[in-house]
Amino acid sequence: MNQPAMYNFLGLLIRSAPALDAATLSLLKWALFVLVIGFLCWLWWGKREALTIQHVGIAVTLSLFASPHLHLHDLSLLLLPALGAVALLWERGRNGRLAALALLPASALLLFANDLVKGPMHFFAGYALMLALLVGLSWSLRSAAQSPGGTVFERSLKEIHATDS
Repeated sequence: MNQPAMYNFLGLLIRSAPALDAATLSLLKWALFVLVIGFLCWLWWGKREALTIQHVGIAVTLSLFASPHLHLHDLSLLLLPALGAVALLWERGRNGRLAALALLPASALLLFANDLVKGPMHFFAGYALMLALLVGLSWSLRSAAQSPGGTVFERSLKEIHATDS
């Protein structure tokens, strides 16, 4: 399984606290997984009528970090929150569109360059990408909550939902 090579909480814990025994690592890994899933269930239950792309992106990113098994190739699942971030950036005018166009190639380049680095910095790109997505999507969610109509994307989803009802 090569747990020290994982890009999740378990891999981070093994690399930062190598003296922990397997039973403690397993307990901490599963405890975080259950906490994150519980938090996401609670969050989604309250928002079930108005889930946004930010909620989905945050859920995917947190789930990946807390998952019991996550290697570099599994980070491709971050494409979903990254595409959500692109959609949100796109509606922010010219600068947002430039950032949106740069986001996917930049994150792919970051992950590919990650293979060129050895040692503890080898894992930096994966964690940095997860953190950037969490912060960016959380900030966007907070901004959308403060604006009266939400983003263009959110208003479109609300219109679709209203016509389906």
